[in-house]
Amino acid sequence: MIYPERDAKLDSGITSFSASTNTAVKIDTFAQEAVVRGDSGDFNPPPYSIAGPSSPPPTSSPSARVNHLYLNKNTDSVNGSYTVDMDLVVPPQLLPSVADGEALDNLKLVSYYGGVTADVVLVSQGKKRASLVAECKHGSIKFKLLSRSNCSFRLVAQGYHGGVRIYLPRDFVGPITSSTEYGALDLSDAVKQNYTPFSEDKATAKGFIGDWPGSGYGDAIQAGAEWTGDEIIAGSKHGRIRVSYNDELNAAGAVGGFFSSWFKGFT
Repeated sequence: MIYPERDAKLDSGITSFSASTNTAVKIDTFAQEAVVRGDSGDFNPPPYSIAGPSSPPPTSSPSARVNHLYLNKNTDSVNGSYTVDMDLVVPPQLLPSVADGEALDNLKLVSYYGGVTADVVLVSQGKKRASLVAECKHGSIKFKLLSRSNCSFRLVAQGYHGGVRIYLPRDFVGPITSSTEYGALDLSDAVKQNYTPFSEDKATAKGFIGDWPGSGYGDAIQAGAEWTGDEIIAGSKHGRIRVSYNDELNAAGAVGGFFSSWFKGFT
């Protein structure tokens, strides 16, 4: 069983859970790589489509484009839409400070007493890997990756008292590690059809969403190469971790709206 440890780098006291591909370990979510190195040790996953028919991109960007955006609110919730442009250059003087050897995340949203709700679009001119982080202690996390263009991503979603909801594009292909002490991992029916389980105990579940045999992920792990494709690390001590495709959210809303209107005729 994994017990949460207080991260000394956060005054808010948010606890981090995560696991490696082999054993459960504590990972500092503030030291993740924001971009993919181009050395020969990297493993390149299959190319990503801009959008599939079941996951069309939005007709317009939900917000002004940002990169390396860091929002930390103590008593308020973080709620917004973000278009993360991997190629947007921000002067170093305007970026948040990080310790030596650490890389900036492309988007990091933190709240202590509130929740984190984010609708995110990723855009890139070249093959890059976005680093996305959502953290809160007393609230819940709802993270929707609406679409991405020519880039993979690594999402770290860490809660404590609240639940974590993640909505993925249909073309997600990568491992998922979830850690929870009193909750559980819930996958939607559509995600379950594309899920390959690796291991599960009382605290941690590991698996793969997407084409596991064709992804080359197993070969990369065995060769000791760096996986540069999609990845999810999600944790919450007391809450449940739910993973769905983002088009399932739209379908559920349409069905709910139909029945809501239908029943109103009888009241």
